[in-house]
Amino acid sequence: MIVRPVEWRGGIPGKLRILDQRLLPHEEKYLERSSVGDLFGDIRSLAVRGAPAIGIAAAFGVVLGAQERIPGSQGEIADSALKAADFLAGARPTAVNLFSALDRMRRRIREASSASARDLPSELLAEARAIFEEDDAICRAIGRNGSRLIEDGMGVLTHRNAGGLLHPATARRWAWFSGRWRRERNSRCTRTRRGPFSRARGSPHGSWSVRGRDQSCFATPPPVGQ
Repeated sequence: MIVRPVEWRGGIPGKLRILDQRLLPHEEKYLERSSVGDLFGDIRSLAVRGAPAIGIAAAFGVVLGAQERIPGSQGEIADSALKAADFLAGARPTAVNLFSALDRMRRRIREASSASARDLPSELLAEARAIFEEDDAICRAIGRNGSRLIEDGMGVLTHRNAGGLLHPATARRWAWFSGRWRRERNSRCTRTRRGPFSRARGSPHGSWSVRGRDQSCFATPPPVGQ
């Protein structure tokens, strides 16, 4: 199973497809977004979770902001995209990837000041996709290097969210182990952290994408009193 928590559909105009993580592991539901306001709510309410996924979703959110002013002048489209970036920055004030992605999109808007109104949204979409690909390359490099540390049959304990939910292509924190999985090693994982929905879902939420790779991942029992 390939988990795609954030995925751009189409060109310009296009839509952002989001896996609603609030419903996991009991229901797998995808949302299609074409407005910045809806995406803001998704990030704020934890429908989108995991730092890389949040940053990438926000980058595509700037593209949604640009689309909202089509047809319009180059200045109007650029202004709408900048306003989208400023608005989305308030969705998760502690998300580092969110701010770095938005800062990069702002720079691209300024650098594309000579672009036509027709070309600007496409250039922003290309930049958002570049952020996606570069983060994915980092994750895959972690996987290649980390896989050398795991011998056949080893057990691995992970804390915090895991699996493909963190990144639309490959989870950064989990990539070093998923690299081993792709080589079909007999490894087992145990996940400890209980997240924001711990009382209802907790560790099984983070284990969902792990099991989707046909490997065993066991959630530890909740602390006493939860």
